[in-house]
Amino acid sequence: MLSGGTCGLTADQAGDANYNAAPQVSLNVTITAASQAITGFAANPAAPTYAPNGTFSVSANGGASGNPVVFASTTPAVCSVAGSAVTMLAAGNCTLTANQAGNASYTAAPQVTLTVVIGAATPTLSWIGNLVKTVGEPTFDLPNPTSSNPAGAFSFTSSNPAVATVSGRTVTIVGPGTATLTATQAATANYVQASVSTGLSVTARPDPTRDPSVVGGLQAQVDASVRFASAQQSNIRDRLRQQRHGSGNSSSHNLALSVGGGTSGALSLAANQVLSSDNAIALPRGWALWSAGTITAGDRDGHAGSEGFGFRSDGVTVGADWRIDERFLLGVAGGFGWNDTNFDGPASRLDAEQRSVSLYGLWRHGDHLFVDGTLGWGRLDFDIKRYSATAGGAIAKAQRDGDQFYGALTVGFEGGGDRSRYTGYGRYDFSRTQLDAYREHGLGIYDLSYSSQDVDNDGVAVGVEGRYLVDTSSGVMRPYWMLEYRKALENSSDVDLNYVVMPVANDYRLGLRSYGEHSLVYGGGIDVDVSQRWKLSFLLRREHSADQEAATSLGLLLSFTPSAPSAPTAVQLTDPQSVALEGDNAATGK
Repeated sequence: MLSGGTCGLTADQAGDANYNAAPQVSLNVTITAASQAITGFAANPAAPTYAPNGTFSVSANGGASGNPVVFASTTPAVCSVAGSAVTMLAAGNCTLTANQAGNASYTAAPQVTLTVVIGAATPTLSWIGNLVKTVGEPTFDLPNPTSSNPAGAFSFTSSNPAVATVSGRTVTIVGPGTATLTATQAATANYVQASVSTGLSVTARPDPTRDPSVVGGLQAQVDASVRFASAQQSNIRDRLRQQRHGSGNSSSHNLALSVGGGTSGALSLAANQVLSSDNAIALPRGWALWSAGTITAGDRDGHAGSEGFGFRSDGVTVGADWRIDERFLLGVAGGFGWNDTNFDGPASRLDAEQRSVSLYGLWRHGDHLFVDGTLGWGRLDFDIKRYSATAGGAIAKAQRDGDQFYGALTVGFEGGGDRSRYTGYGRYDFSRTQLDAYREHGLGIYDLSYSSQDVDNDGVAVGVEGRYLVDTSSGVMRPYWMLEYRKALENSSDVDLNYVVMPVANDYRLGLRSYGEHSLVYGGGIDVDVSQRWKLSFLLRREHSADQEAATSLGLLLSFTPSAPSAPTAVQLTDPQSVALEGDNAATGK
């Protein structure tokens, strides 16, 4: 058999002498076509994973006909076939067929079916890098990761709700620490669920009580509050010192204008140059007007732990008093103080003002014993600008108000003769300042809120001072000296502060105090009548206080009286380190 078909056969027999040749006989034999089969129908790989337009191959062994095996897909939504290459259109069951045609010798091979499971793919996700945030920063939204799965929806979670929570895609900062943020893409027909993560580090904001600008600003407010009260008390105390002697009452004007620098001398112009002590205003008998204080433009050196400041006046005072009789004197005074303080560098500034009213009185018993006292109330206003390095150089602005009560009670003894005089005294003084709560604006998450604040400062002082008159050919010399020790009974001011945005659970607390717990002041000087109308005065004072640098006051005063001793023209050279002490100059007997 050479092939299938009809095989035609003939049979012939030759004759011999006895027989003739036999007639030829024909026989047709049908050779039927053989069957064939397809074997080894398989996919490579056997379990492919879906990839858009990805392919895998199929193969099979055909039968003896030699005809090619033809592959086809019966699931055109899942896969398609070209030759032996199968293109994946979706994940799922890809059903393939294999066929081989027959020929004359072989019948067509029976169709063979192969089901290939195309597995869902794991998407490739790419997301943001690690995040660094600070407590107090606003909420923020997470972006969707980049994914090879175009259809799956994303959800987001946080591993540490104490650090950050996630609602939808919005992240809310809760506290300091670390957390892992995870984006999860839901499974779809062609892709399995997949996740990608990033780290979140949340840093706490610094302790504001360790920020020099915060401490400096609060310290400047405390110092200004105490200085304002002290200046009014000092001015009134000087006036009472002038009124301890005699039975009359005379006006005086010790208000001065001073211009100078922190490391050089200062030029002062006294109000007596333009105001007559007694004749400027006609007053009823027993009444007198007075003024005191120094209006200064310049710089003051800082004490230990505090920046210096440029200021205009710690306090000027204008008053009127009435001598009831030789023993009693009553008065009322109005005060105004204002200064500009630079703290923690020139960008941080405190503009402070005080307006006050005071009542004061003097009682004398005989020629030696005296008691005087002061009671006052004031109103404070602060405009605050604070440079914050923590907030990247931003400026915080705030306003603060407060009320102030202050007073003093002095008991003393005076003695001496016609040419010498000495005074010993004990004094209790106090100031209570109540500053309102306030908050800053301009630093964002670094804005601070401050609680109300009480500035308490009181103490007792003991001192002695004296003066002596010496006649010379040109006039009179008046040497004078003083010594005072003050012990602070209370010198404190605590303030609570916290961040405005997301405050911490427990407020920060800062304990402040103004000036030293102990102070010793001593000094001396001399007044010399150079001629009938010219007088030269020299003053040297020094103050030592705990936790502060020593302050020195050096003054030179040249006075000219055109017509009356109550109207001098004065040019004064002083060291502005001790401007806070100038109100006490009369303590020397000048």
